[in-house]
Amino acid sequence: MPTPSAAPRQEDLIDLHKIGELRLQVKRLPRPTIRDIASFSFGGNQDLCFVRREADGARSLVLVDAGSGDALGALSLPSKVGELVCSNPAWIGERRFAISLSETKVDGRAYWYVGNFNEGRLSRLAVENCPAVTAVAGLPDGGFAALTTRRMKYSSARGIHAFNALGALVWKREFHGSGGDPAEVYGPESLVWKNTNELAVLDGATDLIKLFDGLGTHLRNLKAKVTAPGGGLQSLCLDRKGGFVVLDSNGRDHIIRLDAAGNNLGHGVVQLGGGHRIPIQGMRVSPNHRIWVTDGINLLRLDGFGNTDLVLGQKSDSSRLMYPSLIHFDQHDRWFVQDRQSEAIFVFGRQGDEQSVLRPAYMTQRVIFTTAM
Repeated sequence: MPTPSAAPRQEDLIDLHKIGELRLQVKRLPRPTIRDIASFSFGGNQDLCFVRREADGARSLVLVDAGSGDALGALSLPSKVGELVCSNPAWIGERRFAISLSETKVDGRAYWYVGNFNEGRLSRLAVENCPAVTAVAGLPDGGFAALTTRRMKYSSARGIHAFNALGALVWKREFHGSGGDPAEVYGPESLVWKNTNELAVLDGATDLIKLFDGLGTHLRNLKAKVTAPGGGLQSLCLDRKGGFVVLDSNGRDHIIRLDAAGNNLGHGVVQLGGGHRIPIQGMRVSPNHRIWVTDGINLLRLDGFGNTDLVLGQKSDSSRLMYPSLIHFDQHDRWFVQDRQSEAIFVFGRQGDEQSVLRPAYMTQRVIFTTAM
């Protein structure tokens, strides 16, 4: 067994000093409403709510029309990226969404808020002693449930906490990894309400969907029959006829449709023409059972056969540097900057002047499924 490496000595640390900067000469365009998506959820009708990362490190809760992409409202969250961990927004009726901001320290807690887009305000919800939150599922009556992580000095406990519309705890379950209990959730990844009295929790470690009633009693387990068993499932969504849609992120990013018994109805991958896959960073199913995904930049809707039929956000443009990501320079003082969305590589001179663009061969978006969905 390898010996853990020792912490670096103070005398071995090197101070890095700024020696200059290079400003790239690129044309700035107005930033679209839909951009820099951290997570998203659907409300009633065509309402779609997402958490947006802002340029200054702040975060906003944004509501748009899923049919047109038109902005319906935006609320500022009281924490910047890196300070507190932000959950997904969860619809709790009308145009209201519950969201949490969590500490990551030992004994860290979650702070809860409700974004009310009808009133245009964000208000604090009085939830007491809730551990850090990783995912939230809401109910139209204002109640909600959360996957939680209680961090202790030498261990942690994953759990489920359910609350009513006032933020009072209705029930909770915490799991410590003990075997033999069919209700034990070893790797909770996602949760969704099947109805007001049945909560489904995805155990990504065992490929099981565990069902609990409205008071936390374990009802039964469903085995998700996936293409490559062994963990990696996430983003559990409710589908038509009591079925589910899950994302298999175990190196494949397969979208899998399951019936109410867990049987596989079809699977596929989001990819660009030429075989390049889009990295899925989130997935939801709309109230009319349409699958939506995000790559962190856009929101993409899939049709019944897996084609992308609507894209909300910033259209990929390989002629402009929109989202700088990887940067490299060569011995001739040329700078190579790759755009995260188009994946085109922009070449700049030593003064920051754009010299050329290297474009990928694929430029069209498509989703391919093995069976009709």
